[in-house]
Amino acid sequence: MSKIITYRHNRDGVDRRRFRTAWPGPDTALWQEPDRLTRKKWPYIVDGIIAGFVFFIIGWSVALSAQAQIRPDGKALFEKRCGGCHALDRDKEGPRLRGVYGRAAGAIESFQYSEALKRSGLKWTDENLDKWLSDTEKLVPDNDMTFHVEKADERTEIIAYLKNAGK
Repeated sequence: MSKIITYRHNRDGVDRRRFRTAWPGPDTALWQEPDRLTRKKWPYIVDGIIAGFVFFIIGWSVALSAQAQIRPDGKALFEKRCGGCHALDRDKEGPRLRGVYGRAAGAIESFQYSEALKRSGLKWTDENLDKWLSDTEKLVPDNDMTFHVEKADERTEIIAYLKNAGK
């Protein structure tokens, strides 16, 4: 049921306009439908809202799964990129790396470091590890490590893994 509203355009009341409201007014009960046209469109409106919600949920889940696939695992990256020369708990061609975060460079007694790295006075922090993994020669010239990780997101994941591996 719709409500007809009448109002005066001029003071003398000559020009009057009448129109129907699309939704119930304060004197109409909430369970009464506004009009026949809205009654016919209501199922389509509800279907549209439900379809929009479903598409939103599907898009959100696809985006999350794609993000999970894009972001690599730190342990897998460490094993792939660093595992040939380093291990967490034993020296290989490179020194053991468990607990490297926060440690002074060249501090493992069982490993023979280059003199340049021993004298560098570096402490392995996020910033220093990122610089080291991006270009070792730039951070400490004449060191023995020639490998580098080009992608910043991979460096970040490896550093996060090394941080957590030391705990």
